[in-house]
Amino acid sequence: MSSNLTIPSVAHAKLPKAYEAARVAIEKCARIDECKDWADKSAAMASYAKQSQDKTLFDHAVRIQARAIKRCGELLAAMQPSTGGRPPAAKKTREGAARVLSPGRTAAAKDAGLSEHQKKTALRVAAVPAEKFEALVEAPKPATVTALAEIGTRTKPKRQPESPTFDPDLAFIEVRRVIDKQWDRFPSRYRPRFIHLLRQMATEFEQGESNGAN
Repeated sequence: MSSNLTIPSVAHAKLPKAYEAARVAIEKCARIDECKDWADKSAAMASYAKQSQDKTLFDHAVRIQARAIKRCGELLAAMQPSTGGRPPAAKKTREGAARVLSPGRTAAAKDAGLSEHQKKTALRVAAVPAEKFEALVEAPKPATVTALAEIGTRTKPKRQPESPTFDPDLAFIEVRRVIDKQWDRFPSRYRPRFIHLLRQMATEFEQGESNGAN
């Protein structure tokens, strides 16, 4: 569904002010089709600016388009990825009222008029870290949507290494192995003292665990 968004006419627009207004409006967009409308109109503006060799207007249009595509990707990213099969049906709540489940990401993009390629591009642009996006878009020569999408493709969250499962029995065996290697080196008269220190250490560990639980 097309919104009634309007971009100030080229002849009378005060570009910095118009750009700032567009930027704020895009940030507040809550619908994918509105974001697409902004992107389409800014692309048309960029085409006109290129033909008329108006670099200032062209740069502003590229920035608006990038922000519109990014916002579109943010809205899509907030949705559950489509898993295929039938679209979700309405479910009844405990009170008996029907609750319509949100459509999948692909269905929402299609409803807004986005192609599969446009959906992927929007998600990739949205994946560019905010600080990096701002620097690239506000540069003297702003990055294009294509360039931003390429960066977003390379920007993948690093997987956190999984914590190894701790097995107290295996840990004890490892400690015992270390002690056994040194045991024969201990003069017999020092062994009782060493055993006493081990018991003391175990008591301190146990007290520490007890205090931590409290």
